[in-house]
Amino acid sequence: MSWVCLLFFSTISAHAQMGLGALLNPEGSRLFPQNIIVPRHPGKPDLRWRSFDWKFADSASGEPKYRLYFYTEENWTARFAMPHIDSEVAYLSSVFNYTPEIRFNYVLFSSQHDFQQANVFDISEGVQGITSTTEATMAVPYWGEAETYRHISTHEMVHQLQFQKVTGVAKDVPAEVAFSVMPLWFIEGMAEYYSQHGVDAEARVYLRDIMLYPDADRHYTVPKLFADEPLDFVHVYKMGQARIDFFETHFGKGTV
Repeated sequence: MSWVCLLFFSTISAHAQMGLGALLNPEGSRLFPQNIIVPRHPGKPDLRWRSFDWKFADSASGEPKYRLYFYTEENWTARFAMPHIDSEVAYLSSVFNYTPEIRFNYVLFSSQHDFQQANVFDISEGVQGITSTTEATMAVPYWGEAETYRHISTHEMVHQLQFQKVTGVAKDVPAEVAFSVMPLWFIEGMAEYYSQHGVDAEARVYLRDIMLYPDADRHYTVPKLFADEPLDFVHVYKMGQARIDFFETHFGKGTV
């Protein structure tokens, strides 16, 4: 396991990174002056909303480079996370046959509540991790469940490599435009497939259920291979995962 040199700073500059300042401090501060007026938390009704004392640690072992953002009480969590991030990048670089060329930002939170407070991504209640399609930034919470964190972090890291590889290939087309022509099941199914190292036991339960107990009235049926809808969890994530497995199994490893 490779180790990294941790470079800790009490203040950071994020002016050049679009959206990152708002992510790190959604209430705004002198460190992150806002040039555009956008809606924030009106009236700050929840007393638990707070500002974070952000620090960062730069990867210093090999390529690619990344910057891990964390706040003061996350010192232990940051040291726990960085070897996992290194392992994820190495694994997925081999899978994608591509090494990320852009240094990316990995924003770490220590609770789901703190994660949802950072509203630059328009995070809804059910979101557990998120990756931007406009800049090399991702955000993941860790709340003490190591296996859940590994799954979510690797899932989002797949999206990071998708973003960077698409950005590199479609040089004259913004990544979000390129992603818009890809089926959502392909994007999310790939992230599930590689973060779970294939079709895991939980996914098999979902797949057996939809095959054995279909309900056409609720559109709960096995879709055609390239169908884009319906856009629900089972069809996008789990059926997407199964489709990726089909391509990889029947047409050779690396097909997708």
